[in-house]
Amino acid sequence: MQKKYVKLFGPLVMLLFLVLSACTTPPNLPSVKQNAAPETFLHVNIGAKIYINSGSFGPAIVHIKRGQAVEWIWQNYLETDQVVIKNVASSPIQDSGTWVYVFNKAGTYYFYSPFHYDMSGNVIVSG
Repeated sequence: MQKKYVKLFGPLVMLLFLVLSACTTPPNLPSVKQNAAPETFLHVNIGAKIYINSGSFGPAIVHIKRGQAVEWIWQNYLETDQVVIKNVASSPIQDSGTWVYVFNKAGTYYFYSPFHYDMSGNVIVSG
């Protein structure tokens, strides 16, 4: 009788384990939470803010230091949009709120909107 339960519930336990393990956050993801209010980023140094307003990024070019973050802010925006940092990261598709990304390497990072061909800019990271 016990073997019958093991054969019946064994696959269910394994399936539950797989589902729960797929729902956990991998340890290599950054600790910064997307779409949280800026005051919750106590350990993040915001070096620049870029506003998304009426189909444009403002300012389109910002300068920050290595280890600092850029905060993109959807402001008075009537459409959903997304920020893509080419070959690095992308924000969720949203129509309000904020998104923060920490730049840990020096360089010039091109960002753009995949929905509006004329929306783009650069983050220039020094040091």
